[in-house]
Amino acid sequence: MFLLRNVASAILAMAMPIHAIGMPVQATGEKPVESKDEEAEYIRSIEDWRFENEKKLASPNGWLALTAHVWLEPGEQSIGTRPSDAIRLPGDVGESARGVVRVDNGQVYLFTEEGSTIRVNGEHQAKTAWRIDSSKAESDSEELVTIDDRIRLQLVRRSNRLAIRVRDARSDAIARFAGKKWFPVNPKYRVDATYHAYESPKAMPIVNIRGDAMVAEVVGYVEFTLNDKPYRLDAMLDSPTELFLIFKDLTSGKTTYGPGRFLNAPLPTDGATFALDFNKSYNPPCTFSPHTLCPMPPKQNHLLVEIPAGEKRYDGKGTEVSQDAPPKPKVYSGPQVGEAAPNFRFLKTLGTEEPEELDPIAIADGKPALLVFLHDVNRQSISMTRTLTKYAASRTNDGLTTSVILLGDDASAAEATLKRIQHALTSGIPTGISLDGREGPGAYGLNRMVQLTVLVVDGGKVTANFALIQPSLQVDLPMIAAAIVERIGGDKPELKQLLGDEPQMQRAANSQPGNPSEGVDMDRLRSLVRPLIQLSASDEQVDEAAIAIEKEIDADPKIRREIGRIASTIVGSGNLANYGTPRAQAVLKLWAEKYGPATKESRNEKR
Repeated sequence: MFLLRNVASAILAMAMPIHAIGMPVQATGEKPVESKDEEAEYIRSIEDWRFENEKKLASPNGWLALTAHVWLEPGEQSIGTRPSDAIRLPGDVGESARGVVRVDNGQVYLFTEEGSTIRVNGEHQAKTAWRIDSSKAESDSEELVTIDDRIRLQLVRRSNRLAIRVRDARSDAIARFAGKKWFPVNPKYRVDATYHAYESPKAMPIVNIRGDAMVAEVVGYVEFTLNDKPYRLDAMLDSPTELFLIFKDLTSGKTTYGPGRFLNAPLPTDGATFALDFNKSYNPPCTFSPHTLCPMPPKQNHLLVEIPAGEKRYDGKGTEVSQDAPPKPKVYSGPQVGEAAPNFRFLKTLGTEEPEELDPIAIADGKPALLVFLHDVNRQSISMTRTLTKYAASRTNDGLTTSVILLGDDASAAEATLKRIQHALTSGIPTGISLDGREGPGAYGLNRMVQLTVLVVDGGKVTANFALIQPSLQVDLPMIAAAIVERIGGDKPELKQLLGDEPQMQRAANSQPGNPSEGVDMDRLRSLVRPLIQLSASDEQVDEAAIAIEKEIDADPKIRREIGRIASTIVGSGNLANYGTPRAQAVLKLWAEKYGPATKESRNEKR
């Protein structure tokens, strides 16, 4: 097994000395590490923690899923998809997602009619007393209110005011999330601290991110030394067994989030010394969502020392992240809606003994057609193509014709690529290569910077156009399916129907039996690979992503095989330069050599 520390060494040997990616050296004030093995184990433990932190953030219950925070007033407030609804839901959850919340003398009730898709603890209930602890100014209801396993409604009390939080497992924020930015792990910032509990908790006034006054319950304080100077932080409880610290330091607004950061630690006994690890400090949720009310650090928790450890900032100004994501520029590829879809021909190479030229527009003969132009072969584009065409194949008897066209400058290489990935494509769908090179049919004006161009054509005109730079099954697939249904009729399929028997809405469709990637959570794997191949990634970020993936490789042979296949495909495609920085490309080459399909053959030859 190619162990984590081995691949880290191999990567670094190709690029830079070990200290440059944050492998720690001894420094004054740090908690001593007794051996290299312990040091490596410590670093792995922090990386594991960071992985779980990101996973939680992007989960259906995470902050990235939060799409609304609605304050409740006495009386009734409607739940639904209409603009007039007080608690607004995404339009594509359907008209049956309706209900009413009534606030009466501080008690909250939820009413739903028969046929509503709103469920309370998995069951439909016409009336529900929505329980919440009224004795606390800050509390959350434990009732699980869901809509189609996608939307979650939560009743919360903040500063003695009631509100409904809406979470969407398909939120744009989750789709855009490419991972957090962290400082390299440094044991210097894992310090010995002493906990001092107050005889009774103290009320401490603080403000939240919006400037509203709040009252926090401080249970004690921690003292520690850094750079030979003493510091102190007031502490709250995050749970009965966990301390919660909010702090600001001299990196705030420069290299870390401006308002401050959070840090948790197991609750020690009074007077006990424990490890306080700033490598686990993280940004408050208001960094990622405008629908949160994060508490800000009190003045006494402003530390006059730089702590470049834990999570970094995310913008170029050294201040907090903008709450409103900048609008995405419109991406154009192919004829737009309402424009003609000209006739063209491609060479069908799969599912036929001899290649044959086909004209998909002529075959459709004025009836609905789905055209999938595959610009780039990778896991995202292939997963989308396979899942989309699987649904399209099920609608063939309803008059839909479908074609998949791979674009490439070298016809022979493109044909070889199709043969290599044919196990991951839908059989029975005409699939072949462009006769017009990588640019595709000249009259179509395809954009080679996207991964997929998907067109729905009816009556010889384009009725829907999807230019996908980063195809997302959760976001794009339901919209494309809806565009198909609009032309041929039928019920609009839900994501879980399109994905088949997947137990989690956020998981990509697994490959069909016989595919080497069967059983691999491809969405999760992509979330790990994405930071590695980002063009804007620093060397540190590339190394962190590579090490995180290596942990997965060590733990699961299926992932090792899949990473080897992906890396070999990229390296062998001739498009390696399009995948990340030179450092990332070096990692991909290493993986292709170590884990790719040729590896086993090479080893057998040596035997």
